[in-house]
Amino acid sequence: MTFDIIRAYSDQRIDLHQLLRALISHDGWFAPAELAATVFRRTDFEHLCIGTLQFRRPKDQLWLFTSIDEVSVAQQQSEAQTRKSIGPYVGPLSGVDLFESLAADLTALRINVSNPVEALRFEGRFLHAARLWGRALALERAIDRRDSDQLVHMVGYDHFCVLAHSSHRLATASVGGSQAAMVFTAPDAAALAIAGMPEPRPKIGTFTGRTLFPIIAAMQVDGVVLNLGPRLDELLPR
Repeated sequence: MTFDIIRAYSDQRIDLHQLLRALISHDGWFAPAELAATVFRRTDFEHLCIGTLQFRRPKDQLWLFTSIDEVSVAQQQSEAQTRKSIGPYVGPLSGVDLFESLAADLTALRINVSNPVEALRFEGRFLHAARLWGRALALERAIDRRDSDQLVHMVGYDHFCVLAHSSHRLATASVGGSQAAMVFTAPDAAALAIAGMPEPRPKIGTFTGRTLFPIIAAMQVDGVVLNLGPRLDELLPR
């Protein structure tokens, strides 16, 4: 799956949003052991890959790998070239948890650094997009699983997408006989909704949860319809 997705992105058959949704949905990631222990709050993992005791890895970069084979190749290349490993790695790990937890001081996220075909590097606005997508998929997961703190996730989420008409009215939809404000957790779902609408189509805007929900509360609607991606809709009553 990962190779096909990365190749499709390289060939410009999918966009950045599609790439990030696929990568973050991957549950076979391998990450530095110290990071995994912090993010997942445990130290027991299915696989542990250890190279030489001395290792090299830029402190301002995070290197992730899509499989244990990719880790092994990177370890071997690093030891052959520098006599140092890339450090202990563990996995398989949830991409949602890893990307949601990307540190603010990272300057680069590198994926499969030793693979000439599947290597990816996220910096600047691309790294910012990866952070946003990590939070988006974490929110989608919390709602999908009916987590007890899903409302906390929603209020704290900082990148809801909405559709706005030229009159600055938020777009609504009829769902099960109820009129609901249309809200999207991610840009791909909003773009998919717009693609099926007649001209003139609404524009996509972004809001934080703390700003958006008071606006919706003042609207004459029955609730919110959350489009959690291409196939997920959920009506949340007022």
